[in-house]
Amino acid sequence: MNAADLYELPNPEALGKRINYNRAKTRGKRKDKAYFSVKVIKEASPLLEKYAGKLQLRYSNAQGLNAALDQGLKEVSKITGIPGIDFYDIRHCVGTWARRKCGYSKDDVAEALNQTDRTVTDTYIAQDWSLIDKIQADVVELLNQTSK
Repeated sequence: MNAADLYELPNPEALGKRINYNRAKTRGKRKDKAYFSVKVIKEASPLLEKYAGKLQLRYSNAQGLNAALDQGLKEVSKITGIPGIDFYDIRHCVGTWARRKCGYSKDDVAEALNQTDRTVTDTYIAQDWSLIDKIQADVVELLNQTSK
C-alpha cells in the first residue's frame, strides 16, 4: 500500500481479516477501480491497531503522511548506510524478493503489486542475472547428460 491508501484506512474494527480498498493512485484510471484485497497478517495487526483510522487525525492529507514517512526513511538511510531510501523502495524490494528469492513469476508479482500493465512491474524488480546464469547452467548440464 502506498501512503495515500494508508491514509484512507478506516478504524481497525472496520477492517476485519482483510483490507479491501481501491488503490488511490490508479482507481480513477482502471475499469476495476484498482480494487485490491490484502490479508491482515499477525505482524501487521499491532500497526493497524496503532495507526488505522488515526492517520487522518494526525496529518491533514496523504501528502503530509508521505512527507513524514520520507523523513522517517531518511533516518533509516542514516542507520543502514543505504542512501536515499524512499517509500517506493519498499515496493521495489517486495517485487524483487517475490521474483528473485521466492521464485514467483513476473505476472504473479504484478498481481501482488496490483498492476494490470505488466511492463510497469519490471521497474519494481531489480535486475539479477543469477537466474539467467542458473538456467544456462541447467540447460548445459542437461545437454551434457543427454550427449552421454
